[in-house]
Amino acid sequence: MDLASKTAAEAGDIQAVSGFATDIPAGYDRAMPDHVHVAMPTDRTPFFFDDSGGDGAYYLFHAEKQASTL
Repeated sequence: MDLASKTAAEAGDIQAVSGFATDIPAGYDRAMPDHVHVAMPTDRTPFFFDDSGGDGAYYLFHAEKQASTL
């Protein structure tokens, strides 16, 4: 994964990187869309960048939301 094209976020000891690729860089964690949605309930608005994570996955995979959820 090329981190130069990603947004990274830190929350305490947790580091997360944006996106929904399966190859997570060492030292980073990942929150799945369903976990982020439970922590931050909102409409799951479909977006053309959504993947197998379902409607709204693109928005739920933002690094800041993942780091906050973890």
